[in-house]
Amino acid sequence: MSARGAVNRERSYYRRHKAAIALGDEALAGLRSGQRGAVFAMRSWATAPDDGVAILGLPIGYGKSELIALAPFLFGSRRVLVVAPSIVVRSQLVERIRAQEHLRRVGIVSETTPRPLVKDHVAPIQSPSDWGELARYDVVVSHTQSVSPAGAPVADPPDPALFDLLVFDEAHHLGAPTWIGVRCAFPDAVAIGFTATPYRRDRRALNGRTIFQYPIDRAVEEGFFVPIVYRKVEGGADTAARDKAVAIEAIAELRCRDQEAGSSAARLLVRADTVARAEELVSLYREIDPSVGLEVITHRTSKKQLEAATARLRSGKSSGVAFVGVLGEEI
Repeated sequence: MSARGAVNRERSYYRRHKAAIALGDEALAGLRSGQRGAVFAMRSWATAPDDGVAILGLPIGYGKSELIALAPFLFGSRRVLVVAPSIVVRSQLVERIRAQEHLRRVGIVSETTPRPLVKDHVAPIQSPSDWGELARYDVVVSHTQSVSPAGAPVADPPDPALFDLLVFDEAHHLGAPTWIGVRCAFPDAVAIGFTATPYRRDRRALNGRTIFQYPIDRAVEEGFFVPIVYRKVEGGADTAARDKAVAIEAIAELRCRDQEAGSSAARLLVRADTVARAEELVSLYREIDPSVGLEVITHRTSKKQLEAATARLRSGKSSGVAFVGVLGEEI
């Protein structure tokens, strides 16, 4: 069976239940201010979408998962493809889209509404029938490496009508060929993207335009984030000396916070550009203070490893996290 013949066009969970969701003031009051703004922006975009990507900018950890779970209702989608940047994020999105926990708690989605059928898709597409298998679900959450024809071409391309809504998480990756490949494979689908940074470090243009941007200072004002206190550290001219100076100061601050709280409640976050760099910094912190154990969280981290790392962090067995890219919201 070809991929084109396998599409089940009747799969329409979100169309059937669109009218049942509550978007009045009372229900939306359960969302944060920036989330409400993003909902209004998406509803506006739904009236006249174009063939680009509508990008919504929200601070890291602000709650974009709830918006991704809500978006298919707003667009009355038949079938949705959510593109996640890593294993960690993919696993989180699968659970949150499937459970709709917060949307149900605040009354946007009724408790009597059934839940969508969500596919946690991992394996690369290797045959036309693999595309047809995805037609059984309301939502497919995957990576570009698995579903992008530009990344792993197959003999028969997907039916362009397989998905009518594309959701790109960490949409600043949209300039990459594999991400563009997903968009081009489903040209008639409505496409939206979420990101904390609606630009690329390499300055490559994104295939889309920002329709909503919620500034981080507003999130701080509403109490979602604790204000950051900048502290200058003198560390010398070379990278090794600066790393050591920052690590010594960070560990001292960690111990100070623990002493004030009377427990090991404080945690360190150490961000790096590469996996090798993260591992190098973990070794440095351990060398300075053997009692400081940091978890390494990267795109290579499996769901099982993430759950174990999270448990160690919450129990106090770990002192913090060294991570690459965007940190999973569950940490």
